[in-house]
Amino acid sequence: MEVQLSLLEDVNTTLERQAREEALAELKTEKLEEVCRYSGYRDGGLRIWAAMKHYQDTEKRIRFLRDEYGTGGHSMDGSWFVDYDSSGLHIMNLRGPERFQVTWSELMWRTVTMIHQERFLDEEQRAKMAEIIADHGGEIPFPIARYPYPVKG
Repeated sequence: MEVQLSLLEDVNTTLERQAREEALAELKTEKLEEVCRYSGYRDGGLRIWAAMKHYQDTEKRIRFLRDEYGTGGHSMDGSWFVDYDSSGLHIMNLRGPERFQVTWSELMWRTVTMIHQERFLDEEQRAKMAEIIADHGGEIPFPIARYPYPVKG
């Protein structure tokens, strides 16, 4: 009887740990996707979308993201903060213990995945990008990290 009770407790502990890990993974994905869409600079999402469309090389995509995000950080919604440095992003819950380290490569792959699934730009950004492309003869203007988009001149 004791052995059965011990096994049941082990199973429950394992299931609880798995549920916590799954919830944490979902939270990380949710927060990472928020960060993907906003670099902290005006029209950052449009520039990132355009760069991922222009560059097919992984290293060039990562370099663009590093340049676009730069170093520093910003509040996400008052209770979350994201900090950027050479190693990647650090997403922190200011009111709880959750902390996520994300490499530039992870950010790039999540961004590209969202773009391919047409989940990166919101409705307003899609309309703005369609207008920009139409104004540029059907071409996606080349972005420059942290510069107004599209670049005038």
